[in-house]
Amino acid sequence: MQKARGLFKEFFPERGTKTELPELFDRGTAGSFPQTIYCGFDPTADSLHVGHLLALLGLFHFQRAGHNVIALVGGATARLGDPSGRTKEREALEAERVQSNARALRQGLKALAANHQQLFANGRTWGNFTVLDNSAWYQKQDLVDFLAAVGGHFRMGTLLSRLSVQTRLKSSEGMSLAEFLYQVLQAYDFYYLFQHYRCRVQLGGSDQLGNIMSGYEFIHK
Repeated sequence: MQKARGLFKEFFPERGTKTELPELFDRGTAGSFPQTIYCGFDPTADSLHVGHLLALLGLFHFQRAGHNVIALVGGATARLGDPSGRTKEREALEAERVQSNARALRQGLKALAANHQQLFANGRTWGNFTVLDNSAWYQKQDLVDFLAAVGGHFRMGTLLSRLSVQTRLKSSEGMSLAEFLYQVLQAYDFYYLFQHYRCRVQLGGSDQLGNIMSGYEFIHK
């Protein structure tokens, strides 16, 4: 229904629209309800903007349907910069600026969730709206340990084949190693939320499909 209304454009894997997703969200399927869904928001500025609206509408829709949703602020990943949908590298932000932006984004997301709950309450049982920051787990990671545990599960050919990577590699600007590794960290975010919150669905803008695919494949491996 939401895809027909234009809220959701693409699904991965494609077969999920006919079999996997209906089973996940069917209240009558034993043990499948509620599900946990997440969407990431990088704190490149100190407030949300209109580009976040569709993703938030998706989260709120699932919450009203009784599912638990997570708004993940990229307090760690924002320091690398997501190359998806960009023709050149994002201007690097100082750690203090990222922390300040992340704090403001968390407050904004919590305020929106509270207003949504207050203004659209319909008497039904809603799911939880949780705001997290991925710096909470990356601050505890040792670089060598992380690469040893995670890096071996990613194939260079697959990472290089992503549209966001191909576009940047063919540009005059090129692509930095930090940007290239962004999709690995986003994939790990999905894995971490799957392990700790049983999150099985990720929402994102259309430019995020390659990163979402990387997370899906990493979890399966």
